Amino acid sequence: MNSNGREVKMGKESNVAERAMKVTRSLARDVEQRRAALVSELVSLHQRMASMLKVILTREGHEGLRNVLSRQQAIDLHIAERLLTEAKSFGIRPGPLAQVEVTALLEEVRYADHHRSDPAARPAALQRALGAVRQHAIRCWSQLMDATNEKGLSRLKDEALALQWMEADLYRSLTALTRQA
Repeated sequence: MNSNGREVKMGKESNVAERAMKVTRSLARDVEQRRAALVSELVSLHQRMASMLKVILTREGHEGLRNVLSRQQAIDLHIAERLLTEAKSFGIRPGPLAQVEVTALLEEVRYADHHRSDPAARPAALQRALGAVRQHAIRCWSQLMDATNEKGLSRLKDEALALQWMEADLYRSLTALTRQA
């Protein structure tokens, strides 16, 4: 092989390496964006849930449900604060984004809270709607942990796992209340 042949071959190899680097950077950027979107979604969801639960609590007459909702409202605020603090320490700044699924789930909670056709069915409808929100949040926590597999993000992943456990506990408290009714 002459020197021109080697130069062409080396040029092709460097071209492939450059493309591979671009793809790797693009994938890394996609994961960063997905991580930021998940943090934004989870922080927003918990802040909005806490606000909504605060309003629901003013009308709640069912003592067992009132106790569960009061605890959930406090934990929602706690989760939002912890995630926000941890995310900021990694330079992740949650921002506004279109959250179609979260908005739809929260509207179901609002609708259940204003259940007018059968007021006696309101607590069960509210528990089902809140359970759906909790299930969605648990899935988001799993996705966030998948998006934090990089070495430098182990603390964020550990925090996401701890917060997912708190979320699961909120869900379990709703299902336990449903079984008691």
